[in-house]
Amino acid sequence: MPVHTHPQFRDAVLFLRTIGNERRFALIPMFRKHGPMSCTDVATMLGIHVNAASRHLQKMVRIGTLKSWRKGGSVFFDVAPDFQKRLAAATLVLRRG
Repeated sequence: MPVHTHPQFRDAVLFLRTIGNERRFALIPMFRKHGPMSCTDVATMLGIHVNAASRHLQKMVRIGTLKSWRKGGSVFFDVAPDFQKRLAAATLVLRRG
């Protein structure tokens, strides 16, 4: 099976492509520094519209980079507990080729 069709390779590419966006890449250190935040908090800190922040956050949640939960009327986000492990695994898959 060619490397680029292997499921682990495709997953690694999707993971890295998603976090490779400049705005989404900035989210990880932001959450590490400030802890859980709402979409409005993220939009304010990044200086972008709340709809754009929501799209970035949802993409990160879909690939498992961020976790989300509802508290009262708001949704909060933070770095997923296994982010470091998933980043290391994606990097390893690409190094192996």
